[in-house]
Amino acid sequence: MLIQRINVVSIIILGTISCLALATQVNCHKNLDAFSNSKGPKTVLVVDDDDEVRVYTEILVEDFGYRVLAAQNGEEAVGMFQKEQPDMVLMDVIMPGMNGYETTRRIKELSKDRFTPVLFLTKVPDEDDLAKCLDCGGDDFLSKPVNKVILKSRLSSWGRHASDRAELRATRLHLQSERSRMIQIMKKVRLNKEFQKSHLRLVYTPLEETSGDLVLSKDAPGGIRNIIVGDFTGHGLTASVGAPHIQDTFNKMINKGYNLEEVIRSINKWHKQRMPADLFFAMSAIEYNPKTQVAKIINHGLPTALVFKADGTLKESVTSDGMSLGILPDELFDIASSSIALNKGERVFLFTDGITETINQQQQMYGEARLQEKITEIITGNLSIDILLETLDVFRKDQSLQDDITVLEFTAF
Repeated sequence: MLIQRINVVSIIILGTISCLALATQVNCHKNLDAFSNSKGPKTVLVVDDDDEVRVYTEILVEDFGYRVLAAQNGEEAVGMFQKEQPDMVLMDVIMPGMNGYETTRRIKELSKDRFTPVLFLTKVPDEDDLAKCLDCGGDDFLSKPVNKVILKSRLSSWGRHASDRAELRATRLHLQSERSRMIQIMKKVRLNKEFQKSHLRLVYTPLEETSGDLVLSKDAPGGIRNIIVGDFTGHGLTASVGAPHIQDTFNKMINKGYNLEEVIRSINKWHKQRMPADLFFAMSAIEYNPKTQVAKIINHGLPTALVFKADGTLKESVTSDGMSLGILPDELFDIASSSIALNKGERVFLFTDGITETINQQQQMYGEARLQEKITEIITGNLSIDILLETLDVFRKDQSLQDDITVLEFTAF
């Protein structure tokens, strides 16, 4: 193959013996970098309208151990790139028709997410023109006549860089795929068929596909309603990893007749032993006995739980009086609760801090005072609880949400 190439050059350009002699003296040992791709040697596309330069460059590159493609002009190069998808491109600048700058733009558009280094081979000394090589998407440039040592080194370096980029992209795509699968699993796990919806209204807006907020509702065998609204540290997939266990523990223990305080203590113990120290679980809860019409309200780390009369006036408020779950060991964990008698139609609101800490363009928080006012309006006007979200959108305007938002309304029966 090498002899055939030399004969071709000899026919095309007489009087270039010194150049050809240099080409024949190239080290014929294949560069291992050229074979780092498991599918075989990397492919280099050589683009140059000068036959002498192009063929000489082909000989050098092929003897470095690469598979070589050649194009005489920009249009041919673009077509060949589409068809062959080479790993690297050596590009001339000045060519008839489509010049090297435009050809490189087209190639970079075609390569999309796949990184293909383009190295310009140019005689242009002007700094502005060299800048154009980079501005159009080129990654490097070498001066003509090409120095074989420098060319070999640059191809090797950019080849490794392209391989690293490809490996990084493959890893990223794999992680994205795994994350998507994990999200679907988490969503499926959190579909709680035992969730008791009666006498509840809920506003729920996750910041991401998975949420750090959790809502549980279940009637015990004796008819006592048990409700938990919780918020894991942070949001998204990481924040939601503890949700399946908490949901499972809640449903099983309530089914077996355990009271809500026992359930919460069990969740705290497991969370402290198994979960990272910085991933705790703030929660508020209601244990309502419809026979006595008494609600035991527990608040460990969430905003103030609000109790409203049927006419919309505030009846009671239950501030957080205990540590979030997962911080204290079982022997130091105490449950704080308030027992409040509820008349039929009176309502308890539990919510995470996503709504009260929503900020507007002036960096003001929505706050509990605005929330109380809006809840009163909802009750007196017999309005949908979804109005809270509409109000929040008006308040924050162009400010993006910073956290998951959950508001639960329980009506005594």
